[in-house]
Amino acid sequence: MSKDAKTFRNPLLTNPSHPYHVHHSDQPGHMLVPIKLNGSNYQSWKKSMIHARIAEKKLGFVDDTLAMPSQAEKPHEFDLWNQCNSMILSWFTHSVELDIVAGMIHAKTAKQVWEDLRD
Repeated sequence: MSKDAKTFRNPLLTNPSHPYHVHHSDQPGHMLVPIKLNGSNYQSWKKSMIHARIAEKKLGFVDDTLAMPSQAEKPHEFDLWNQCNSMILSWFTHSVELDIVAGMIHAKTAKQVWEDLRD
C-alpha cells in the first residue's frame, strides 16, 4: 500500500473525529432531523441540520470549510471525500419533502444542495 493510501485510509478506520470517517451505524436512509423541510420551515430545519452535521463531524461538507480534494492529485482522499459527500446527499434527500427532492436529486455536492435550499 502506498504512503498516500495509508495517510487517508487510517483516519477513516481509526479516528471517528475525522470528517471522512463513516461510522458503521451511518446509513444513507437515516433521517437525522425530526422535521422535513417543506418550504415554510427553513430556519428551524436549517438549525436542526447544522446540529446534526456538527454531531457527525460533517459540517465542513456544506459550509465551505472542507474543500473537495483533487481526484487526479489525491485519488484516495477524493474517494473518501466522495463517500461522505454521497452519504450527506442521501441524508438531505431523506430530510426534505418529496416535491423538494426532485430539484436536488442531480446535485453533485452536499454544498451545492445546501446553497440551493438556502436560496
